[in-house]
Amino acid sequence: MKALLLALLTWTALLTCAACSSSPSTSDGQDSQTNENIGSTSLAYSTAYQVTWSGNATIPTGCPASCSGGTCICGTQTSACIGGPGWGDRNFTDTSPPNAVITSVHLDIQEIGCAAGTVTAFLNGVRIGAYQPTATCACNACDPPQAVQSQRYERGFPSYNYGGVNTLSLVASSGSPCLAKVDIRVDGTTARLGITPATYTFGSQRVGTTSAAQTFSVQNQGTEDLSVTSFGTTGSFAIQSAPGTPFVLAAGQAAAVAIAFAPTASGPASGSLTVTSTDARPPVVVPLAGTGVAPAVAASPNPKDFGPLPIGSNVNGIVTITNTGNDTLSVSDIAVRGPEASEFTLVAPPIAPRIPAGQSVPLTVRFAPSGHGFRSAEIVIVSDAANEPTLRSALGGIGQGPAMEVAPLSVDFGGANVNTNAAPRAVEVRNVGETPLRIASASFSNGDFGTQAAFPLDVAPGGRAELALTFRPSAVGQRTARVTLTSNDPLRPTAEIELAGEGTSPTVSVTPPSVDFGDVRVGSPPLAKSVTIANTGTGPLVITRAVVNGPNAAQFPLSPVTLPLTIAPGQESTLTVTYGPTAVGASTATLSLDSNDPASATVAVPLAGKGVSSVIALQPSMLDFGAQLVSRTSAARTAEITNTGTASLNITALTLGGAQLDMFAIANAPDLPATVAPGAKLALSLTFKPTAIGAAAGELAIVSDDPTMPRAVLTLKGSAVSQLLSVTPTSLDFGVLKVGAKAAAKPVTITNTGGDPIALTDGVLEGAGASSFEVTRLTGSLDPGKTATVNVTYTARAAGDAVATLKLGATDTAIPKAQIALRGRGVSSLLVADATALDFGRINVGEKAQPKEITLKNQSSGALEIGSIAIDNEQFAVDGSVAQLAAGASGKFTVVYQPTKPGDAKGTVHVILKGASADEVTVPVSGNAVGPAKDDPNKDDPDGSSGSGGSSIYGGGCGCRSAGDAPAGGAPAAFSVAVGLALLGLLRRLHPRGGRASLPRSAPRARSPRRRSRRA
Repeated sequence: MKALLLALLTWTALLTCAACSSSPSTSDGQDSQTNENIGSTSLAYSTAYQVTWSGNATIPTGCPASCSGGTCICGTQTSACIGGPGWGDRNFTDTSPPNAVITSVHLDIQEIGCAAGTVTAFLNGVRIGAYQPTATCACNACDPPQAVQSQRYERGFPSYNYGGVNTLSLVASSGSPCLAKVDIRVDGTTARLGITPATYTFGSQRVGTTSAAQTFSVQNQGTEDLSVTSFGTTGSFAIQSAPGTPFVLAAGQAAAVAIAFAPTASGPASGSLTVTSTDARPPVVVPLAGTGVAPAVAASPNPKDFGPLPIGSNVNGIVTITNTGNDTLSVSDIAVRGPEASEFTLVAPPIAPRIPAGQSVPLTVRFAPSGHGFRSAEIVIVSDAANEPTLRSALGGIGQGPAMEVAPLSVDFGGANVNTNAAPRAVEVRNVGETPLRIASASFSNGDFGTQAAFPLDVAPGGRAELALTFRPSAVGQRTARVTLTSNDPLRPTAEIELAGEGTSPTVSVTPPSVDFGDVRVGSPPLAKSVTIANTGTGPLVITRAVVNGPNAAQFPLSPVTLPLTIAPGQESTLTVTYGPTAVGASTATLSLDSNDPASATVAVPLAGKGVSSVIALQPSMLDFGAQLVSRTSAARTAEITNTGTASLNITALTLGGAQLDMFAIANAPDLPATVAPGAKLALSLTFKPTAIGAAAGELAIVSDDPTMPRAVLTLKGSAVSQLLSVTPTSLDFGVLKVGAKAAAKPVTITNTGGDPIALTDGVLEGAGASSFEVTRLTGSLDPGKTATVNVTYTARAAGDAVATLKLGATDTAIPKAQIALRGRGVSSLLVADATALDFGRINVGEKAQPKEITLKNQSSGALEIGSIAIDNEQFAVDGSVAQLAAGASGKFTVVYQPTKPGDAKGTVHVILKGASADEVTVPVSGNAVGPAKDDPNKDDPDGSSGSGGSSIYGGGCGCRSAGDAPAGGAPAAFSVAVGLALLGLLRRLHPRGGRASLPRSAPRARSPRRRSRRA
């Protein structure tokens, strides 16, 4: 590196002398600085190349009359003009160290004379950057130095030709700026990451355990410091120990990282170790491998089926445990579990066996069924198997034998007269077992009960047999017994059945004791009445005679009855007697009943009635259905027919009439003829279903046997409409809100304009912006003419218009919904500015730029009060203010730029609403100042003689003096000395003397302030 830099020093000095003999160039202070990678701690290296031109540009050797004496500034310097003679693409050969990666390119450019358009620099066709020539000085003076810096490419500058020729291109958008000198510097790094071993296999490891750690060496195989930024592993491999990242490795230095293998499954496993660093190459990946081993358990057969076996016997079977894994299996417990575990027994089970891979252990299981049907359990094997630490092997078998079931287990014969046989009762005996059932005998504990069956009684498996039981009471009262059945059922050899019965005697009871038919219309159909005969005794009641006699017996005929009539205890029978008077007045007769009740052999039931007449009345005489939807059936309206007479009213016809009779209907038409008793009422319900808009009229004619009004008329009317629900207002506009804000609620009133109550439902929001609105609940019933209110709110959830429709309706979907149009608008800012940024361009220090104007507009729906308008850079100022803006109004203020120091200036205008803590509007502002700072102590020293703080009008670099200011030949020597000192300083930084600590690799070096040279 030292040899390279010394060669470059000599080359640079020679080229500089040849290129700008009257205006030597010196380093700008950056060439000797350490340029560090972003996010790393490795040192970069710097290589400088210089490209010059000669002989192809025409440069004046004399000065215009306006120049003051001497030789023209830079008059003898050679140059070339972009777009003119002497300039073409310039080549240079790369001399970077082996393994270097070039990460950035820097140009120092000096021009002569004219201003031009933007100049863009390219290296091998890749854009480096651009600059704007500014010189307009007379006598073809040198332009201030220009610097162009590419972005940093961590993985290398695109298309850079290492060890070969690279081409620099400069392109001007207009004009032909002339170049005196171009310095090219490339920066890069030679750090290199290496890892050993490059791959590693851990061998076999038990699943669920961790292997011994393997150490890997992470090395810096390059010539510069390397920063290791991270370690990472994949698969079943984990870092056990490693240095904390990031850390720095000097050239040739190494660090250790330990990796362990912890397999989670049996079989081959693979993964990797990945190390990232400031090495420009991709991260280093080390392949890792290993094999997971573990025991596995299986049982065979699984399930184990012992088949059918007689209850009370037993049989042995074998279940084999096998280690199907690739490591020794350790069994810690073997036990039988399950619903019938007691029927399955392990015979001499092994205690905690260890089974090598691929080996087996037999288990002897004994099955002894103690119940019918399928019996089940399982062998539970607890081990260290990876597949099933708790293996369950199913066991099954079938218990066989006869099984007796009897139903019912209690029989009640009910009542029977003493010494009279009751009806036989049967019980069912079922064999629910698997082998034949034999019932040997049946024994009774009371002689009033018995059986007609013959024993023994055989029942096949799944079969059934009936056992007939008898009862003959020997006395009045409750009688009980128990019958015991004996069988060959091994689990339940006997079954007991409880028997009951009662000795009884009959008793007659007649209801009602007398029958009064009341008033009956003369000439009307006969009126029927019932007489109930009940047996309240304990034995069957027998009716032997039933007859009507007396003075008016012909007017009370008895319906036909079959005699003798038997009525069981607690039961009853009904006889029907009718009455049809032939004249107005009272009638009487007697119903006589004979029975076997020993206490009441004959019962007499008096009969009476009276002939009467009837009168009809309507209430109301008219039904008004009010407003109804077209084609929708109204709620029913009710009218009552009242019989105000003394006889039953018989209605024979109900007929609808009128111009719109088809629009009316009877909802609950009674069966005709219908009878209304004196003083009673008959309710008629009618509905209205209009078919066209407008009024409708009809009538209902009621035909009856009222002798004075055989035809009564009920008047009907209504009207048809298209809408029953009315809303106010029909639209709501919530205006403009800031995103996240919620508007005050607005009410909507809904009115029932119909003739029936309407059951309301909650409002429904529809449309693209429905999610931005909310509506309160609306339930319950709304009576005709009544109103209800809901409240609607709007939340600005996103910028833009929110449009939706609120629909209010009823549970009856046939009623059209009322609709309210909803609108609101959300904005990200209540204020908007007409400018997104202000650029004041270039201006001299101390001058004041032309003010620029910003217009603010209130885009909300309410007035806004502005709390403050400020700017965060003292070189800018806000002129004027806007205090308050009405909805939709605009206001203006100006921004002024008056720089106090050279260079770029940036700031931001902050507009804050009153009471707010955050900016409502921000506008970036910028400008560029040239010339000395207002407080520069050398501003009156144009040649920079006061020291390094000064700046000549030529900007250093290639600044020139008149011929009489320095001895001939002095400038090249001074420049060469300056360049040599700069390069020796760079060597001293890159290779510090022993005994002096270099700067920490992890901290960036501070740059020296740029110093501009002046002509000697």
